[in-house]
Amino acid sequence: MMSWHHARYAISRMMPKAGDVLVTNQRQPILTFLEDTGPGLHDTTVAACDYNLYLEELGKEGADEHDSCINNLHTALGELGLELLDPAGRKLQPAPLNLWMSGLPVHAPATEADLYWAEPPKGQKPGDYVIFRAEQDCVAAMSACPYDILPISGTEGPKDVHFAVEG
Repeated sequence: MMSWHHARYAISRMMPKAGDVLVTNQRQPILTFLEDTGPGLHDTTVAACDYNLYLEELGKEGADEHDSCINNLHTALGELGLELLDPAGRKLQPAPLNLWMSGLPVHAPATEADLYWAEPPKGQKPGDYVIFRAEQDCVAAMSACPYDILPISGTEGPKDVHFAVEG
């Protein structure tokens, strides 16, 4: 399984960039980051949104009506007949690669307001893309983050994202 704890160590950085080889929890290459046409900021620290986050922020009714990245992941895996479970049989919540999201301050903050930890990178534009090459058989899932309580996906809210698998 892809592991950000291991991958950050392998690339000696918090955010991956083109040329990096990302690794599994067994330190085996799984993806090579080949190309990035955007500003190159991709968070590896912010957890994927999930039902419990919305339960805390919106209450049960709001959480029941709100989609999440983790729900999107498990729905997509289910459509393939796959499950991602821990040894106790609970759905795993793997650490995501938050493409086009800056999760850590990338400069020294000028004010406390500058410490907002999850925001879209400056300079990101529609049509920007990344290319990865799989280094072993793997399943990749992508979710356009549905989190809309804070402007993590920009002030216009969540946006569609598209991907293609080649080869």
